Amino acid sequence: SAQGIYDLADYVFVFDVTNGLPAGYSYARNNAELTLGIGSFEEPNTSFGEVLLQDASGNWSTPLQFISN
Repeated sequence: SAQGIYDLADYVFVFDVTNGLPAGYSYARNNAELTLGIGSFEEPNTSFGEVLLQDASGNWSTPLQFISN
């Protein structure tokens, strides 16, 4: 994969909604800690990710981008 390409996972998780997720996806919350599962995939040498949060008014946060290798 490469930065800016969405070939691994692209899904919107709704806060505290745990049912109706695609196969392999999961959502869990323990107080302020969220765990978002995106299923199994072949792990490339380098992975790029981006997370955004949306508030109750529909406003999106600044993206949190990360790289893992």
